[in-house]
Amino acid sequence: EAHMRQKRVAAHCRGSADVRMALAVGVDVIYHLDFVHKDSALLDALAAARDHIFVGPAVGLMAALAPSLPDVQLLLDAQAKTYSALRTRGLRVVVGGDYGFRVTPQGTNANDLLLFQRHFGYSPEEALVAATRHGGALMRLPVGQLRPGWLADLLVVEGRPWEDSTPLLANLTDDGSVSTRRIAAIMQDGHFVRNQL
Repeated sequence: EAHMRQKRVAAHCRGSADVRMALAVGVDVIYHLDFVHKDSALLDALAAARDHIFVGPAVGLMAALAPSLPDVQLLLDAQAKTYSALRTRGLRVVVGGDYGFRVTPQGTNANDLLLFQRHFGYSPEEALVAATRHGGALMRLPVGQLRPGWLADLLVVEGRPWEDSTPLLANLTDDGSVSTRRIAAIMQDGHFVRNQL
């Protein structure tokens, strides 16, 4: 029904059985997949479907909670093994998810760039592609790449974010607000919505 209405279908799956079911029914994006690293046949099945599906770890909340919750640390450790394996198989992995909580406030989503590097072995460039190209493709929007006819949604930062992700990161201030001081300009659909150049 959802596909007939041109809608994406998402599933939150932790283990092999539910991921296998999501693949069988044509789910478009599968989140978490924590324990899939133990099932090489399923890793291969995901790789075979890589042109039709997206996967996303939603790692931000787990990384924030893991230091104080051993059970969450177990999930994060399992997810690190899974996404390292998926990375080598060329799956379209997207960043984000599970933001908007006290420990992962809105505006800090770019922290996933570092989490992908720290936990999954991504390079800064691979993490940036997950956030831009793969994110745009998942949303079916002409964003995430600099191409003729695509929306000119750009962040202008000091530095080379494909080599070092830190200029894209937000910091929490003492009053709890989010600071993005290293982002000099934001362009949305070809218009500056912030310009400190």
